[in-house]
Amino acid sequence: MSDSFLYQPHVHGADGVLTPDLAVDSLTVVLAPAAKEIMPLPINLLTCATTLQQPGDTACGSAAMVVVAGGRGAIITVGSDHWDPELGAAGANSVLGHLTCAKPIARETVRLEDHDAVRGSVLRTYRTRGEDQTLIGETPLRDWPPISEIIAHWSGGTKPPPRSALMISAGHRDAAPGQAEGYRVELKFPETGMRLQYAYSVRRL
Repeated sequence: MSDSFLYQPHVHGADGVLTPDLAVDSLTVVLAPAAKEIMPLPINLLTCATTLQQPGDTACGSAAMVVVAGGRGAIITVGSDHWDPELGAAGANSVLGHLTCAKPIARETVRLEDHDAVRGSVLRTYRTRGEDQTLIGETPLRDWPPISEIIAHWSGGTKPPPRSALMISAGHRDAAPGQAEGYRVELKFPETGMRLQYAYSVRRL
């Protein structure tokens, strides 16, 4: 098992685009909007791969905002809490549905401090098949608690712990995952028109 994940984001800011090397030692998924279910997961699930292998036919993509603790402050990006709803129903086994799937995240990021209005942003998940894309979930972040409250509930402080990644999942479900060749997730900031997105294919074993 990996001890850490080497993350090389493209951080877009007022000073241009920086590409630091960030070591991430811990991965946690919380389910919005309540964000009360906190699931620490193995760091080896985190990936920037564009193809995922998965057992079974019921797992699907779900857009998530990802908060990564960087050396110059927290950055945010979009990722997919790829999960299996059949295994992840609420209850004692809910973690299992998230534990069995990789968690891909985009490399394009912005600084959290530069986007205080993240509550105005929107998370979307699309099922892809060839050139066709079908929207399977859309979540305005105004329906969530403030991101600062979610971070505080998770970390106990105002900032995320060093070398950590917090995936705040929208919990989108695909009613027909067997039709998917892959998924595309996006985080759009309507106030600026900026869009962070990530697409990946799924290879079923």
